[in-house]
Amino acid sequence: MPPRVFASRRFPARVREELERSFELDVHDSEWPPSREELLARAAGKAGLMTMPADRVDDALLDAAGPQLRVVANFAVGYDNVDLEAVTRRGVIVSNTPAVLTEATAEMAIALMLARTGWPSSIRAARAGSRSRSCSRPQTSSRCTCR
Repeated sequence: MPPRVFASRRFPARVREELERSFELDVHDSEWPPSREELLARAAGKAGLMTMPADRVDDALLDAAGPQLRVVANFAVGYDNVDLEAVTRRGVIVSNTPAVLTEATAEMAIALMLARTGWPSSIRAARAGSRSRSCSRPQTSSRCTCR
């Protein structure tokens, strides 16, 4: 019998299919977190839990899962929602996804830098048919090269 795993959120079908090859998978099929009561009930008897940052992994959840629980896979950069002392006492392994937001963070930083340079107003002006080459940045010097 394959190990039983509970996932507290839905995830892409391709991932689900891959997991179903190796595990008896129980998925809370929603983008929203399960209630605490549902999380505790569905964790019972599982060897693995796939959690998100909104899911508190503490003594109550670990007790509800039972002594056969071996791993908590936390889909988050950190593990603030995990009571590390509680999992350590039980010998449960905890994993996370430390680089999951690296690319999105870099993209946001670039977007903010572009917004600060006046790039969005230049794009809007070009789309509106404006041929003006006036500088959209604050004039701090008479030597602006944007004109």
